[in-house]
Amino acid sequence: MATTVDLNEIEEFEDSPADLEVKIKKLAHLVGGSKHLVVFTGAGISTSASIPDYRGPNGVWTLKAQGKKPKAGRSFDDAIPTPCHMTLKELQDRDILKYVVSQNVDGLHRRSGILKERISELHGNCYLEVCWSCNYEQLRHHTVRQKSNPLNGKCKPCLKRVPHFCHCILSDKCVKCKTQMRDSIIHFGENLPEKALDLAYKNGKKADVMIVFGSSLRVSPANDIPEETVEKGGKLVIVNLQKTPLDGSAHLRIFAKTDLVCEMLMRELAMPIPQFIPHRIIYIGNKHEQLASQLPTPKEAAATPVENKHRWTVYLRGESGTDLTPFIAHVDFHLHSSFSPPLVTVKAPPYEVTKIGWGVFQVKIVVVQNNGMVSEYKHELDFSREDTYTKHTLYLQQTVSDEVEEGVKHISL
Repeated sequence: MATTVDLNEIEEFEDSPADLEVKIKKLAHLVGGSKHLVVFTGAGISTSASIPDYRGPNGVWTLKAQGKKPKAGRSFDDAIPTPCHMTLKELQDRDILKYVVSQNVDGLHRRSGILKERISELHGNCYLEVCWSCNYEQLRHHTVRQKSNPLNGKCKPCLKRVPHFCHCILSDKCVKCKTQMRDSIIHFGENLPEKALDLAYKNGKKADVMIVFGSSLRVSPANDIPEETVEKGGKLVIVNLQKTPLDGSAHLRIFAKTDLVCEMLMRELAMPIPQFIPHRIIYIGNKHEQLASQLPTPKEAAATPVENKHRWTVYLRGESGTDLTPFIAHVDFHLHSSFSPPLVTVKAPPYEVTKIGWGVFQVKIVVVQNNGMVSEYKHELDFSREDTYTKHTLYLQQTVSDEVEEGVKHISL
């Protein structure tokens, strides 16, 4: 809020090129030698994506405190992860970065490829819907927060959490328990999500190195987490253009833009910063149940041992309930030739096929996207467990023609 801005503390500073080089070498040494590296991020890591920060010289709250109208930034839907975001993704994939604690609501961490289990989004994610009844989550491709909600001030469950706003997404019900879905954004005066906060504190205490990227560290209780690292003997690094209340506790203090620091850091570590390629994580698998009786025909039932009769479903679904309909035109399931028809085309979710059979075989799944891209996957039916699946990346734009990655062939029409 504008009242949280101290106009005497908005000045920005930058280290000299020579000082920055020395600090980057120290940072690379800390990162390379870390055992449990945690990164804490604020709005400053998304400014190069044209999303304004809050307390910078041109921040949303700063301008409001000065009686000025904030400038419109880029839509979250049009923003893409910055070099800082992609650096964190690379460090995560190399198992150097163990956890991310984020104050950002723009969804760019998850979009970059930060895993759900490796991040606490303390202030929510504008693309994430949650069910307060069963804790089911669904990650959407569009922002889910409703700017105008007729239930504001009238919804009793929401009034218990925050008196001035209703989280209900009127158009969506939970696919599991059929209760109202809600946005995950945390408002001033509202408690932070308990599980996310607990994991953030646990990782903060465990961290031997914590790097703060792009945060003024002025919002409580999130700003307590870096202090936990220091109190437990870990080293705190702060990368921010403005001064912060924790500068005196920092082992290393860097005044520079986060993208520049990440680019220099990765050069020092001899690691690439991956290019962001729009994608979604999908799961392909099969569920099954063993049948005691009744196969499709009496002849098949008589010829097949009871223990080999299964009703199975082969499926494709998005991670965390991600809505894939904006990207997928249809999914083709190529079954064994003994099935009629052997090719089943599914044009709307759920993308799945259910059959009764007794033998295992390899199913070919072909995903045809609205943009003409085609991705092929193969899944071997498995009846040893109730649900067997593998994780894949569905790329939403072409990168390399006839690219083969992780056994998945991506081709364009």
